[in-house]
Amino acid sequence: MTPTPRAVAVTTDAAHKGRHVRAVLPLRAGDVAGALPVTGVVDQPGQHTLQLDETRHGMGLGDFVWLNHACDPSVFVDTSALHVVVLRDLAVGDELTFFYPATEWTLAVPFDCHCGAARCLGRVTGARDLPPETLRGHRLNAHVQRLLGW
Repeated sequence: MTPTPRAVAVTTDAAHKGRHVRAVLPLRAGDVAGALPVTGVVDQPGQHTLQLDETRHGMGLGDFVWLNHACDPSVFVDTSALHVVVLRDLAVGDELTFFYPATEWTLAVPFDCHCGAARCLGRVTGARDLPPETLRGHRLNAHVQRLLGW
C-alpha cells in the first residue's frame, strides 16, 4: 500500500469537537490515508501519544495527532507499518476516526464517548478494560492482541 498524497487536513469546528482530521479527496476502503511521522518515543502514555507496542508510545504523529475516537471508526491506525488505513469509503469532508482501544492498552486521559454508534463504549479507558466480545468486533494492533493473550 502506498500513501495517498495530501489525503487529509486538520480542521477546527467548535460546535463539533475541536480539531479533527477530514478527507480532502475521496478515499476508498484499503487506501493508506497517510504515514504516521513518529518524532519521538516515551515509555508512558500521554494525551497526545500513540501506543506503538507493549512499552513504547509515539509522539509527534503530524496531522494524525488530531484523529478522534469513534466506536464505529473510519480508519485503522497501524502501529507496525506506521500508517493510517481507510476502513470504509470516505467522501471529501468525512471525518477520519479510529477506535482508540485498537492501539491503547490504557489511556492516560479516559473520557466519556458520545459517538452515538450502536455499540458505543460509553467510557473509553483502553483495551485492558473491555470484554473480549467487544474487542473481537474491531481490528486491533498486534501488541493489543498480545496483551490480551490472543
